[in-house]
Amino acid sequence: MSEVVHLIYKKIYPDAGAIFNLNVEPIEKVKENCIYVLDTNVLLTPYTTSKTSLKEITAIYKKLIDQQRLFIPGHVAREFAMKRPEKIKEIFSSLTKRLSHGINFFIDEYPLLEDDEVYKEIKTKEKIMKDLIDEQRKMVKALINNIKKWNWNDPVSKLYKELFISNVIYDPEIDEEFINKEYEFRCNFHIPPGYKDKSKEINSAGDLIIWLTILKLAEEKKQNIIFVSSDKKSDWFHRSEKNSLSPRYELQYEFQSKVPNRSLLIIMFSDFMQLLNAKKDTIDEIKFNEKMNRFDSQNKTIEKAIMNKNLLQFSYNGPFRVVEPYCYGKSFNGIDLLRAFQTGGYTKSSRPIGWKLFKVENMSDITITNEEFSGNRTEYNPDDSAMEEIYCNI
Repeated sequence: MSEVVHLIYKKIYPDAGAIFNLNVEPIEKVKENCIYVLDTNVLLTPYTTSKTSLKEITAIYKKLIDQQRLFIPGHVAREFAMKRPEKIKEIFSSLTKRLSHGINFFIDEYPLLEDDEVYKEIKTKEKIMKDLIDEQRKMVKALINNIKKWNWNDPVSKLYKELFISNVIYDPEIDEEFINKEYEFRCNFHIPPGYKDKSKEINSAGDLIIWLTILKLAEEKKQNIIFVSSDKKSDWFHRSEKNSLSPRYELQYEFQSKVPNRSLLIIMFSDFMQLLNAKKDTIDEIKFNEKMNRFDSQNKTIEKAIMNKNLLQFSYNGPFRVVEPYCYGKSFNGIDLLRAFQTGGYTKSSRPIGWKLFKVENMSDITITNEEFSGNRTEYNPDDSAMEEIYCNI
């Protein structure tokens, strides 16, 4: 083990001379002849876009498929199969909640005001509104019943069935024993990608499997690769102040060690659509969805850590923190906050350990660790006075 620790940089960069010869071509130079590889989050995005955007996405995919320049890793297809039902459940849940939580626009009955002309007009309008609301509720119920009938025939799944024929799916054999050893090694020494997912109970090595598939595809096709993904974690990108700067150098080096003189670029789905000349409205819609999905993923991570009483690690305005998360909610000014007990990492104050109140908007690279905490610190108040609304707490 000591040899591995001392020579870890040599294992990451076996050819020291190649470090200074790395060259990544600009995206404008490679976009017309490269191969595009789609990540799972990209395949799920159309579940939250309009029909117009879906039509434009379809046209771009068809063009690239006809040119044999679009590929879906086999593991991406499998992740889509596992996550697709969750997207449909989100749509179903949103509709059923709207149905059960109706908004009451109507005033109470006041017999004393029956001769008042304004009161009469209000009641007439309310009757019209009630009839419209009743009709709308019937239509929402019908829509819910239609969704219940979806069996891999929802609009997105039907589209993918037509588009993603066998030659689009790239699914090379990857030895399971090799994956287990390689993933453990990369996690131990924070070698990208995938080590940020170590705490996942299932599919923790998913990013690594997709990465190895990309490398095999690049070796086979001898082409530049643009990987389209909304994943901006620090085990894919160098990051600073919540911004993604560039793909990790280790990934670039590993890619060019397999495919010399070829470039790897990683871009967001919205950037992919812009690169391929999609309409501004479509690009803006996808950008908005990417932003909302990041917030949603962040919220779920914090809530899961609180519920399972796992330590949470994240960057806060840059520096790294490790905390016991206790209470997650919204301030009286509408700012999302996390009340946590910091156990390690950086601090601006003289108290590296102790209770802290974090603004969630300043947190990035949020990761659940495998380490648990008791959750019984005596100073903790579950009715946090700094929060107007509590989303989740111990």
